[in-house]
Amino acid sequence: MGPLELIEALRLQLKEDPLILASSDEVTYFSLFSEKEKKNRTESVPKQITPVPPSFSSVSKKEVILPPEEKIVSPPPPPIEKKEPAVNRFSSLKEVIAKAIPSLAIFEQIPNDALAKKIATRWKAKNQAAPISLLFFEEPPPYKMFLEELATALEVYFGACSLIQAESIEREKQWDSFLGREELRLIIISDATLWQLPTLRTFYKEVPASSLRFLQKAPLFLLPDPALYFKDSFLKRSLWDVLCKKLQK
Repeated sequence: MGPLELIEALRLQLKEDPLILASSDEVTYFSLFSEKEKKNRTESVPKQITPVPPSFSSVSKKEVILPPEEKIVSPPPPPIEKKEPAVNRFSSLKEVIAKAIPSLAIFEQIPNDALAKKIATRWKAKNQAAPISLLFFEEPPPYKMFLEELATALEVYFGACSLIQAESIEREKQWDSFLGREELRLIIISDATLWQLPTLRTFYKEVPASSLRFLQKAPLFLLPDPALYFKDSFLKRSLWDVLCKKLQK
């Protein structure tokens, strides 16, 4: 029987009976054949070798090239200056003078010349004073003009009268020289201006029993707020009458 006939006979047999049972000898033969094939396949597969990283110890020292180190050169420290102890060169001279002239006062520091400057400028305050002195400080232009007109009227009727800026005298603290003039008959100043001059205010005196006011020994007349005289012109007449009575005494 040829191969084709054998295949055809096997195909017909499978159609009639699909379950074919092999004998025990055939099962043993095919089992041995299957294990042999499995073993051959396993041995034919190459084993995977895990690469081992090279050890640094295996590298030759000649192959390791390190970069040259940069040396940072710091500048040398500045030389330390030797401070010599301070010596008073005039100490020996001072001792000689103290022994030779015991009554001579020797000052360690230069004396303050504030008092000398005050004495040197005292003449300015004295020359500004007049028998009738009207003082102003920071009055607005209309108020200052009112005081100028009042000073002119007083000078016509009662003698020398001056309108004096109080700022420089207050700044130089020369009120004692200004107020020390014996010829001062009357000082006129507004109430608000007086309280703006703290140094001048220290010379203020008042006698409650007689309603008399003074700046040191000089008679004082306090003007009310000058704005009142601009609101009511009749107040100017009453002010003039009061001043006339005061200066005629």
